[in-house]
Amino acid sequence: MPNGKVGIDFGLVKGNEGNVGVTLNGDADHVYSISLVKFYPSENYQDIIQQQLQSGDTIALIADRCALAEYGTGKNTGKNKFYEIRLAAGAVYVEASVDDDDVSTASASALGSTVFVFYRSKPSRRIAKMRCHEL
Repeated sequence: MPNGKVGIDFGLVKGNEGNVGVTLNGDADHVYSISLVKFYPSENYQDIIQQQLQSGDTIALIADRCALAEYGTGKNTGKNKFYEIRLAAGAVYVEASVDDDDVSTASASALGSTVFVFYRSKPSRRIAKMRCHEL
């Protein structure tokens, strides 16, 4: 993972695959989504999420094979999939994707990443805009 330095001092260090960056998306009153960016790309989305759940919680794929990129423009290269997670407190939704475009470069994302975006309600408009196959 990146060493946190810029310019000539930039470098990569081996990190814990469990390290993540967290971004809260919302306004002063509400959080609409939470993004977790995990270093290293992995398409084992469901397994990664399932390891974080309790035994009574379930996860189900609700959409995949998205044709368009996240803003509905261009081809989708992120291998996005959408899941519904059933917890004791109710359902939450997650969109999972990988970013491994820069694996061969010496940039901050040189190792690629796996992104999980959690939503309180089903992101139906996003799924439709990306032309995903709903299950």
